[in-house]
Amino acid sequence: MVPIYLRLLLMVHEYVRKRIYIKNELLYWSDNKQIIIEQGRNGYKKSTAILGEICQHIDRLPVENNRYRVLGEFDWDGLLLSYVGIIPHQQLVTKDEFIPRTRNDLQLVDFDGFLAVRKNYRGNFFPFVNELKCIHYLGCIGCNVPSILDVDFDSPALTISFINGVTIKHEIVNKGVDILNRSFQLLYGISPRDKRARDFVIKKIYRVLNKIIDSQFVCQLSEEINKIHSLGIILNDVKYGNIVIEQDLNKPFLIDFELSRRYPHLPKLFLEKLFREDNRKLRNCFGENFPEFFCDSPDTVGI
Repeated sequence: MVPIYLRLLLMVHEYVRKRIYIKNELLYWSDNKQIIIEQGRNGYKKSTAILGEICQHIDRLPVENNRYRVLGEFDWDGLLLSYVGIIPHQQLVTKDEFIPRTRNDLQLVDFDGFLAVRKNYRGNFFPFVNELKCIHYLGCIGCNVPSILDVDFDSPALTISFINGVTIKHEIVNKGVDILNRSFQLLYGISPRDKRARDFVIKKIYRVLNKIIDSQFVCQLSEEINKIHSLGIILNDVKYGNIVIEQDLNKPFLIDFELSRRYPHLPKLFLEKLFREDNRKLRNCFGENFPEFFCDSPDTVGI
């Protein structure tokens, strides 16, 4: 766990950033928007053509802001309410089953011929700047993260490339262990944020994990986390739903950085303590022997 004194230091840092530096950061990044977009052009992206026959329906959709067409909307559990039919590798939800997101709006869009996700932060500039910075810096060093295709500093909103694959969370659900937020109270009688929930279903999850990913994938994920930490970035939100298994490369891609923080000037001793918190969450997901958790029986791996 992160020591109390370090937590207090970070709370002060957050407060100062929110109250004093956020305007300067917005000004800096808006002045460098072209650099952000240029870097995004060289990163990961997929043509809308991968949708096949669905493409013929896209032209019928209205064009928003002269740049993109909305193909669907993601709900609280990351399930897609599609406006154009079945989208490969995505779990769909009906309009009646759709549960609105709490912090932001997430849309699947066609942006200039590429599949993308448009994230609207509902006027909250702090997580917007966090995610913008983290994705940009990580893209610059070649991490497996989405590419920034467009930035709207007025809304604020980010348009990032869609990762063609499925999250580990949804693959676990596909294997019969329902860990969707909407299911926890119904199946287990507890809140989805209750720590007991993980303890209750963790053995079931471990039993199906080795049918979804192998030790090579986990080692690749470990390498990605180390690259992220090398930039002084703390993820803060390590979970199955933020790790995508890319369909073509079969490699881990990380998404959702709005809760991440970058501390380029924090002393190494403090950073290592924060890195351990990320690694603790990874061990909760993959076992105490991360990244070699497949060496042990799932039933004997602790959390």
